Amino acid sequence: MFWRALLLLIAAVPSGPPSTLICIGGCPPPEAYADPIDRQIAETGVGIPGRPSPCAREETVNGHPVVAILPTQLCFKMLPQQRFRGLWRHAMEDSQFCPEPAKECPDPATGRKIRLEGGPGRGGHGELYRVDFIGRRTVYKDGYGPSDYVVVMDEAIKIELIEDPMGKIARAILKKN
Repeated sequence: MFWRALLLLIAAVPSGPPSTLICIGGCPPPEAYADPIDRQIAETGVGIPGRPSPCAREETVNGHPVVAILPTQLCFKMLPQQRFRGLWRHAMEDSQFCPEPAKECPDPATGRKIRLEGGPGRGGHGELYRVDFIGRRTVYKDGYGPSDYVVVMDEAIKIELIEDPMGKIARAILKKN
């Protein structure tokens, strides 16, 4: 969710007029949102009390006001569940899913096309997994950055660690000592 905070700037004045939505890198089309109020906010570019932008809700946590972002599967329209197989590169703040018959899956920073959410991962240090799972894909392109689509993993069938960059580094350090 960190990427949304960076790419979605919200000008919110606590006691002033409704906030105005400003997207950097493009916004998803209004029809991409599951909730009609989120679609209205996307169409007008103006938030309403308690909902400063699509998929954002103002809440109070421990007496402090916060803006919570809904999970992808609750925010956007999704295709029905289906089986996915391929490679998943789990980077520090993002991920990339490369469907079969992909033989490699580059770091998301080098040209992400499909982001995978909900995978277990071990740390987000660039691990590469072979995955087989049941999940759903967004109907429309993501629009919050360079991703074309987001796939949400609902049920893992098989996840196999293929490459662990941090493990290689740790082994190299231990070998030196």
